[in-house]
Amino acid sequence: MKKLTPKTALLTSTIAAIGAMGATTAHAVPDAPTAWEKCAGISKKAKNDCGSTDGKHACGGKAKADNLPTEWIYVPQGTCDKITGGKVLKVKPAKGAEKTSMKDEMKAEKKTGFFSSVKAAITD
Repeated sequence: MKKLTPKTALLTSTIAAIGAMGATTAHAVPDAPTAWEKCAGISKKAKNDCGSTDGKHACGGKAKADNLPTEWIYVPQGTCDKITGGKVLKVKPAKGAEKTSMKDEMKAEKKTGFFSSVKAAITD
């Protein structure tokens, strides 16, 4: 069996660490939303996204109090029903929504040569 040189050992441990990071963070961040919900009743004072549902104003940032049923914000689809007081008014597709998987991200990393650049940095 060959003895590992310091550079080879460093390369091996770096690749193992990168692989472990991918395995532990694969589900930590959700995919980009494919649709948005107009969610009423959860907006903080002056933090609404646009006009009120009752027509009292047509601008964002004009909510007079927290959690008014006529004020709304956009949230990722499936979120509004999880929030106390949230009521879905409308669902809108996300602009350019493309669902990517971890497999697609790994393919992209291979194309950009990420692992090659790590190896080059270590061997230089």
